[in-house]
Amino acid sequence: MPGLTSVLNADLSGLQAYREALQAISENISNATTPGYGRRSVDMASQVSGPDQMVGNGVQVDGVTRAASAFADARYRSALSSQGSADALVQALTTLQSNFSTSTGINSSLSQFFSDALNLASQPQNLPARQTLISDGQQLAASFNTVAGNIQGNRNNLDQQASGLTAQVNQLLTQLASINQQIRTRGGTDINALLDNQQAALQSLSKLIGVNVIRYSNGTIRLSNNGQVFLDSAGAATLSEQSTVTASDPTGAPQIVMPNGHVLNPTTVSGQLGGVLTAATQAQSILQSVNRMATVTAALINGQQALGLTPSGTQGGPLFSVPSPTVTAQPTNTGSAALSALVSNATQLPSNGGPYMLSYNGTQWTAVNQGDGKSQTLGTGPTLSFSGISVTVSGTANAGDQFLVDPVNGAAAGLTMTTSDPTAIAAAVPYVQTPGTVSGGAVTDNNAGTGVVGSGSVTTTPTAGALVVPAADFGSTLQLVFTSSAAYQVQTTGGSVIASGTYSPTSGGSVALAYPGSASGQYWQMNVSGSPAAGDTFTLSPGGTASGGNADALGQLATQPLLSGNTLNDAWSNVTGDVGAAVNSANTGQTNANTAVQSTQATVASISGVSLDQQAGQLQLYQQAYQASAKSISIVNQLFQGLLNAV
Repeated sequence: MPGLTSVLNADLSGLQAYREALQAISENISNATTPGYGRRSVDMASQVSGPDQMVGNGVQVDGVTRAASAFADARYRSALSSQGSADALVQALTTLQSNFSTSTGINSSLSQFFSDALNLASQPQNLPARQTLISDGQQLAASFNTVAGNIQGNRNNLDQQASGLTAQVNQLLTQLASINQQIRTRGGTDINALLDNQQAALQSLSKLIGVNVIRYSNGTIRLSNNGQVFLDSAGAATLSEQSTVTASDPTGAPQIVMPNGHVLNPTTVSGQLGGVLTAATQAQSILQSVNRMATVTAALINGQQALGLTPSGTQGGPLFSVPSPTVTAQPTNTGSAALSALVSNATQLPSNGGPYMLSYNGTQWTAVNQGDGKSQTLGTGPTLSFSGISVTVSGTANAGDQFLVDPVNGAAAGLTMTTSDPTAIAAAVPYVQTPGTVSGGAVTDNNAGTGVVGSGSVTTTPTAGALVVPAADFGSTLQLVFTSSAAYQVQTTGGSVIASGTYSPTSGGSVALAYPGSASGQYWQMNVSGSPAAGDTFTLSPGGTASGGNADALGQLATQPLLSGNTLNDAWSNVTGDVGAAVNSANTGQTNANTAVQSTQATVASISGVSLDQQAGQLQLYQQAYQASAKSISIVNQLFQGLLNAV
């Protein structure tokens, strides 16, 4: 009887063990596609009994193991974070790129405006041609306004996404804190289902933000990002998204802030949230480049406009206006200094548009471009000139004081055309020459020599020996009179001498008429050649309604390499090209991230995933073992009955 009893006990232990194994397989099959699920396996060992630990008493279940690899799981979570970041970045940059069509928008508006100017140059008295230039100038401004508005709209959407993603992160951190508490409550036993939920939540969290996971022996976890603790035994931190305009960040870029006030570094956040933060930064950088283009476009057109005359004979005024540069003092400043800024030469502005952080160290000022980190030493002041910007310092700065100078803030959104009057266009050159004297509209040409006065051009440095006419006389009708074949004068029509000098038929001469107002520092220079005779006179008259020379020069701006060797259209193409390059880089990153996710996911699946084929084989094996144990019990039962009947 003791022998049959041992056999019966062994069979019963097998029946129970195989039942648990079948239950584990059933659970595996049911959860084959459940996120975070780790394959279960029943750990079996021979039962031992007695002081000698004799075996042969059946089988015992030591526990149910959940398959997992901390290393493989960590690699998979890292890949998920990279994928989430890449997906968010591609989506955002692709949306931004849609603002930069080559067939419409700023590119075509620029081309059309300059084409209109060339057309006006050939018919300066044509009022419809002037009106067309005005209308297309308004369209050019509207194109900049639209692009800037769209980019700002994209920025606002990214801010909203960052807020929504932050809320999701907080929900998952709260869920993981609850799981930690439940694991502690159970003392670390019978927690496989909790670990599944934990794993699924960690994977979801990793898609949103990168986390470093430390797992403790009882199954609880600690989460952090670049040293900032998200989850520990005290519970979950609550992250907040802030898009606040500050002195150091007047754009109000979205930031993720810890409860202790620490701002997470966007480059380490990763996940979808990190991708959104990166996209917001790139969107602002793109907008800054567009602002720079608006500033440069307005400055070049206005600059050329100031070099010509309107049909009424007045110097051309600005056609476009942009907001003035902004200066923001940092709240930590202790001195009394105040800074004002203006754009002195828009063509020298950096292609990224800045802005610049100006810092005073107690001796001198430095400027750091916030777009690329490049630094310049500026000197002691009070006037600081750098990168096409002029800054004036008033008051007293203390060491450590800082000011953020944005030379192009809001330029694209604020670009407007200043006039709708077609007669405001300065199509005429400032002066034209006529051999002889002009009186009452009649020309009397008694010149006997072969002297010739050229049509003129703009210069900032008159030729040596040139007769320089001061800006006070700009716009007056003047006369160039040769008092001899070797001497000449610039006179008023009343005969007053303004400038005089010697003339050489071999080297020639020139007259440089200084511009007033916004064109100050430039000269309209007319070169003289040939062999004039004493008494020869040339009348220098302001360009009239028939002159289209300045309109031609305005149209030629389209092909002038004024921006570090680039034309305006080239510079705009560079902006759109940079956006395209960013999209291509993001697409490449997305492809690499997808590959990494597939690879690491396959590794995790091979370690902890459920293979239905494998489970089917084990199911058959344990079913057969279960049936064998049941059959053995049936046989032992028959033997017992036989023995009892024989008594």
